[in-house]
Amino acid sequence: MGSVPKPAYLQIRGLDNEWAIARCSTKEPGLFARSVWKLRIFVRVQWRQAEHVPSLLSALADIPSAPRDHDFEVMRRNDGRYTLVPRALRTFEERWGHGAGPTRYELTQQGHIPPGFESYLDYGSNIIRQYQPDFDYTQSEEQSNLLMRTLERINRVRENGEDLQNYLWYSGPKKNKAVPPVRDPQRDVMAAVLQDVFDLNTFQIGEMLWFDPPSELERQRKRELAAVRVAAQRGRELLHLHFGVEGWEAKVERMRTLRAQWMQFDLDDQLKKQVYYLLAERRGTSLEEEEAAAALDGFDQLLEEWISARLRGDDQAALSLVGRDSRFEEFITQV
Repeated sequence: MGSVPKPAYLQIRGLDNEWAIARCSTKEPGLFARSVWKLRIFVRVQWRQAEHVPSLLSALADIPSAPRDHDFEVMRRNDGRYTLVPRALRTFEERWGHGAGPTRYELTQQGHIPPGFESYLDYGSNIIRQYQPDFDYTQSEEQSNLLMRTLERINRVRENGEDLQNYLWYSGPKKNKAVPPVRDPQRDVMAAVLQDVFDLNTFQIGEMLWFDPPSELERQRKRELAAVRVAAQRGRELLHLHFGVEGWEAKVERMRTLRAQWMQFDLDDQLKKQVYYLLAERRGTSLEEEEAAAALDGFDQLLEEWISARLRGDDQAALSLVGRDSRFEEFITQV
């Protein structure tokens, strides 16, 4: 260790749910196995901390999260009310089920799922109401457009504040540029996880995490992508700082063990076994006990109907089954 300086503050979220990581698949994912491409690991690093954060900057913490590109559009929902949604939602290709169901945009328009970033929309709306008490962006396209323009200005304030904060964090008398010692700690930690837990090589990791493609020399040698190796080492050092060296090694070993157990059911013809395995883990029973109980009380048949509905993309039929047995909610929260 030593290439990464010890940060004043380090937070790594997402790795505490070891089962969620272990169930990710490097192959084409089944109904319940998530792809490693969708790993959700969040890293926050501060290399300096203020003794007292100025009120000018502390106000930034009150602004809820927003889409990275901050590109909203107005949506008129089927119930006649209006809202703002990220423009990218129109082109979001993921469909619920296996491609036959409605898009997320359509489900939002129908009112089946929320538009997202509600806290951010409410934050902007509450600011407008301080000056226009009768404001309600859900009532008209014009009012939704006013909210959108207001949020654009709020976002510019946030960006300027973050620019000042970054300058204070990373500048110094001997530094020409205010840049952090590690520019992309989240990508570095992801690289370390993919290498340590999933045994992916540096070329695979480089493709997944959008590293620059390998040089012709690296391609000819077919050994490793040096930029990924260095990034993974930096990420591993951050993991060691967060969990401890032995703590991270123990966590990797647990995830590898859980992963080996889970992968035995990572087949489309064993989807029910995946469910019973999740229920057994949640309830402290065994897969065999859950299967036997489900066969006796009829849940096995309901589960078969639910899986069939999901596979053909009939989300309405699948949702209608969920309320008939509490076990649906128990395992759905785990996947």
